[in-house]
Amino acid sequence: MSSQLLHLNLVSSFTSYWRDTFPTTWSTIYPGMQDDATQYQAWVELDFPWVTDRKRRTSGLQFLEMGLDVHCFSRQDEDLARMRVMVDAIRSTLSHQIIAIRDFDLSAQPAVGYAKVSEPEVRDFSRIERSVKGRPLNHSLVSYRCLAQMT
Repeated sequence: MSSQLLHLNLVSSFTSYWRDTFPTTWSTIYPGMQDDATQYQAWVELDFPWVTDRKRRTSGLQFLEMGLDVHCFSRQDEDLARMRVMVDAIRSTLSHQIIAIRDFDLSAQPAVGYAKVSEPEVRDFSRIERSVKGRPLNHSLVSYRCLAQMT
């Protein structure tokens, strides 16, 4: 299987898992999706900033590493506790999960690999949104590092 197809399957598997498990309380904007976020009071955006191949081991298994960023946004005039609730929902959805990687060009069955999601790093960019960018938003970023083993 080509490296580009593996990357696509990895991202597709994560977005499918997200759709099935993340609470529908907040809208999600997926990579490549065009959406007008001005209509939302709070939303999340998924981003996969990098996917890299790891050196193959003698076992012949292929390993991929991936970054997964989940940006949380809410309007500044909204309750600040909402941001903590959003971050907690993301953490319970993704932290330490093992996600099946499926080949969606085939039947998506059986899994062609599995990805382990790490502990997240959470950063608050709300002050930057307001003071530097001039936008009235609360913004937190929940970042993960993932390791996938393809069979």
